[in-house]
Amino acid sequence: MIDWIDYLASHEIIQPALTAAMREHERSWREDRINYHDFIRNIISIYQHAEPAIDAQLLHDHARAFVAQDESFSTDVSVGSTLLQLFQILDINVHVVSGAPLVVLHEYQRRNRCIKRVTGVSGEDEAGNLLEFKRGVARMYAESPALFGIGDSETDIPLFEGSRHPIGINFSPAALIEKEGISVKTTADLLLSLRVRAQLSRYINRCYDLR
Repeated sequence: MIDWIDYLASHEIIQPALTAAMREHERSWREDRINYHDFIRNIISIYQHAEPAIDAQLLHDHARAFVAQDESFSTDVSVGSTLLQLFQILDINVHVVSGAPLVVLHEYQRRNRCIKRVTGVSGEDEAGNLLEFKRGVARMYAESPALFGIGDSETDIPLFEGSRHPIGINFSPAALIEKEGISVKTTADLLLSLRVRAQLSRYINRCYDLR
């Protein structure tokens, strides 16, 4: 969400004052003046109030350009591209649940055939507390838990709880609940080493075989 807001401001789609407000919320969080959940809620609120004023076609055009230059997915050794490649090979359907803008998630869905559903943030619906937002989605799978629950923040814990095999990105193993999970360590820019890619591939294939 932060990168998307920065992108929109850099292309003069939203006011620079919104990025200044976003940075102030980020500073408050890093200085422990607000907790992580309030920080995320404040950032989402900034975007939700700004989106309705943007022309819909313009928004979609910029979402397409934003995803095209997204470095976290533009390399074969990134976490996102590695996971999507594995899921496409195994024909695993993916439901992306994120605090990211829905218009951006739809663009990732368009580019990746294994993503069958996306749930995200738009100007039409108040996401409120992101943890509760994801917990509500996880309840949809209570009767039939997802095979994998993947996340990189504490707001993703409901997704871990609602899956059979959690995958935490840069998480401590303890955060993966009392299940068979894996914590994947990456470099600062979310790239995976060959060893970690092989480890992740073996894990996913083994869980898939045991499903």
